[in-house]
Amino acid sequence: GEDWGNPGIDNEGEDFGSIVSQDEPEPTNQPSLMEPTQKPTSRPTIDLMSHLEDLKGSYFCSVSWDTIDCENAKPCPSGNSKDCPKKQQCFSGAPCAKEDS
Repeated sequence: GEDWGNPGIDNEGEDFGSIVSQDEPEPTNQPSLMEPTQKPTSRPTIDLMSHLEDLKGSYFCSVSWDTIDCENAKPCPSGNSKDCPKKQQCFSGAPCAKEDS
């Protein structure tokens, strides 16, 4: 018969509670390559209004973010899709921000 009384032991008496995966790397004492998270500050680290103003240059109209035609896309600095042609929306972070000349 099967012994279900101890979940760590199957009916053949094998102990599965101490199996260690052979695929996992050994832990090391090497420092992490990732930078530690910075501690919060009592003051902002950027000028938020300036940052938002800079973002306005990255708003463009398109059917989808992935299909923005940088040469012909209409800017929509308001961030409002009502400023775009029909069937298009205003997308932020477009990779084709217009350069000031």
